[in-house]
Order: sequence, then C-alpha cells, then structure tokens
Amino acid sequence: TVNSILLEQLAISKQLTPVMLETIKKFLSRAVRSKIDSGQSLEWMSELRTISVLFINLDVCIQKLTEEKINLIQEALIYVQEIMNTFDGVVNKIFMFDKGCTILA
Repeated sequence: TVNSILLEQLAISKQLTPVMLETIKKFLSRAVRSKIDSGQSLEWMSELRTISVLFINLDVCIQKLTEEKINLIQEALIYVQEIMNTFDGVVNKIFMFDKGCTILA
C-alpha cells in the first residue's frame, strides 16, 4: 500500500526514530506490519490481490437508538473485526444513516 511504501522510505532515510516507527505501525494492517517486520523489500510489498468487499447492513433505526442497540452494534463490529483478522482483512468503516448501520469491510 501507499502507507507501507512511505513508511519504509522514511525509515530508510533515518527520518523516523524507532519509537515513531512503532507508533506509525499501529495504523497499518497486520499483513503490512508483518512484511515490514520481516524486512521484505518494496518490490515484494507491491502486489495485486483479489479482494472481496463486504457491505454488512444492520437493521437499526437511528430514531429509536437505545443503549442496548448501541451495545449490539459494538458487539457486531467486534465480531466482524475478529473474522476479518483471520483472513488478514480489515474493517474500513462503519457508518449510520436513516436506513440503519453499515459496516464496510
């Protein structure tokens, strides 16, 4: 990804301290972090992958949002994140609108 290329270029030029590098890694996916940690070159990090995009719709009415529904949304998000982690995937965003809640993964 662009983030990993930028990260490696900055690290090579010694503009990042080890603490800064570790902080930035928190914002990268586990798959990218493992490649950086293994010292993989940029040529091997630039790859094309077949991906699947998931739109997961939760039928939740915003006008009648209760603490119980908020907790259920949180539990659903945690569940989806755990599943995505097993496939080196990520949850891109979660958003609410008038027709409910959607998780984009």
